[in-house]
Amino acid sequence: MPRLKRRDGMGAAGEISISTDPIGPGPSPYARRARRLVAGGHQRRPVRPGLIQGGDRKLNRIRGRPLGGGGEAAAHSHDDLQEQTMGLWLSAGVHAVVIDQDAVFLDVDNNAYFCLPGIGEVLGLEGRVLTASSDALAEDLIAAGLAAATPNAEPALTTQPPLRTARAVLEDLAPTERRRPRMRHWRGAIAAGLASRLAEQRPFAARLPPASGLRAPVASPRLLADLDAFRSLQPWLPFDGACLFRSQLLRHYLMGLGHQVDWIFAVRTWPFAAHCWLQAGDMALDDEAERLVAYHPIMVR
Repeated sequence: MPRLKRRDGMGAAGEISISTDPIGPGPSPYARRARRLVAGGHQRRPVRPGLIQGGDRKLNRIRGRPLGGGGEAAAHSHDDLQEQTMGLWLSAGVHAVVIDQDAVFLDVDNNAYFCLPGIGEVLGLEGRVLTASSDALAEDLIAAGLAAATPNAEPALTTQPPLRTARAVLEDLAPTERRRPRMRHWRGAIAAGLASRLAEQRPFAARLPPASGLRAPVASPRLLADLDAFRSLQPWLPFDGACLFRSQLLRHYLMGLGHQVDWIFAVRTWPFAAHCWLQAGDMALDDEAERLVAYHPIMVR
């Protein structure tokens, strides 16, 4: 079974098992690698973290009970499995996305990703509501701190896919329409860079703004003009870093000038990679929309 570290401080062992098998005959189809990945992987692009815990194991038991080969468990059909579900909610500070048959969880407080491969047949996700196919799976998710039996106030994930790239829009403008940096742009960029450097010393959760169900509006001409000025002065700034730092710097800059933007955190699998960028409406502000469609949003701030 995949082994996940306990999210809360309960239990001396510090580890629990997650049951991911369907109830029914035959070998488990989930013999892949269980992964625990660091959310700080946003600091590198692309992210290809190695295996930290787990390995190739046959996931053929739920809480120590054999599944295959006859008995009462073998009498359950796949249709019966779909009907025997238990509703859960993602825990506070936990976000998730299902990609094909793999579930990826982001635990913000612990600065870690957890991947449960091949679990899509027994675990559903809609908004922040989880549907587990068995009580054993539900209990294990709760014990891991990934799920809760009651809802919390965090809003469900809502975002538009990136369809346009700000760079391309700005480069199509005539030279007379381009914005040259003014003193307020320089002041804003330097202040944003200093704030972002200080933020690097804080835990990942402390670097994030509060969750909100409100999304940024379509990029206005004024936002694009201020972004154009930033792109012109950026090569002269004494600040640089990976996607987490760059997007936080640009977010500080734009919000300091009165703009609202969305901070998108997303993942892909096989190979795993985590990335983040800024978006206004359907426009990617600091990356290429064509590249971002390979990622699945897991959290928006």
